Amino acid sequence: MTTPKVQIEAGRSPDTEQSALMIETKQNRLGDPNSAKLAGLMLGLQLRECPNRQDRILLDELAPPDRCVFLVHHGRFVHPDEFDPFPLEHISGCSGDQAFFSHRFWPEGERKGHACTIQTAVLNPGEPNSLMFGWFGPEKITLDGGWDHRFSLLVTDLQSAYTESAALARRLQAQLKTEVPTLIIDRLTGQLLWLNKPAAEICGQNRAALVDLPFEQLRTMLAESPPHRSLTMKQVRLGNIEVTIVTLSEVEASARPTAPFVPDSLLQLSEQKLAGIIMAAELLKSSLSVHGDSESVELSDIIAGEARELDDLIGEQMLQFDDTTDNPTGTVARSNPQKTLETQ
Repeated sequence: MTTPKVQIEAGRSPDTEQSALMIETKQNRLGDPNSAKLAGLMLGLQLRECPNRQDRILLDELAPPDRCVFLVHHGRFVHPDEFDPFPLEHISGCSGDQAFFSHRFWPEGERKGHACTIQTAVLNPGEPNSLMFGWFGPEKITLDGGWDHRFSLLVTDLQSAYTESAALARRLQAQLKTEVPTLIIDRLTGQLLWLNKPAAEICGQNRAALVDLPFEQLRTMLAESPPHRSLTMKQVRLGNIEVTIVTLSEVEASARPTAPFVPDSLLQLSEQKLAGIIMAAELLKSSLSVHGDSESVELSDIIAGEARELDDLIGEQMLQFDDTTDNPTGTVARSNPQKTLETQ
């Protein structure tokens, strides 16, 4: 990519009260800047090193309307992903624990045209691969330095969120390195944070594409996973972060349940339907405590629908089996069939 020649002049870039107020309003809309949203953002970046679609939306909300957010990881721009906003050499010298850097530059080169400002900070000081956050946009010449102050506060919040999520990220990275298909789900948003290669193979897509899928589609993929796999879930919470670790372990032959009078197809289909019910039920717990009524009702409908399908499936399979077996009494016939779950 060809980039224009740029002149840089170190300096502080002040802003108006109106812009400072807009930044404050955006942060208030997100809630406490040290909330689970920022911690979840930092956790996801540490697991996969690149923001997903939801991360990009959140990142863009952190800046005022006349500024563009950028994120640099492992020496390259990971946000925005469509273009490089400026040559990386202009921020390669950023370092320090709490310091942030403000530079003036001219996109047209040689101090021509309108000057712009880059503000940059390192979110993980002391680590070998710097994660740099910042924003850039037209320079405004005013006597108010509130903009720099707001940027400094935001950087402090992001650094705290990174530190808070680092310990959990190391634990989850170790889990993802195993050969057991594993998925990490953010319980606050219901979004897939990351998964390992064995899990991606089961879902039949690459990992980068899977992290942007809606949960309903991901749930269907897991429900259609190969038979003889045990789906387990474990809730892990650390500070403001709460995740669900989903594993699909292969069941040993000796541990597989045997039922001579029950068709294998029934067992397999039942396992898939039950897996869908379990996944939706776990997300329902999170939704009831965090989200509004509409999403809770939708998840309740999913659970009820899956339960009804499972109930009908078992009834049909059992009747067909009784018709073809030599057992006239119907040894495996159902007793007291009724709906497993109903929408409240």
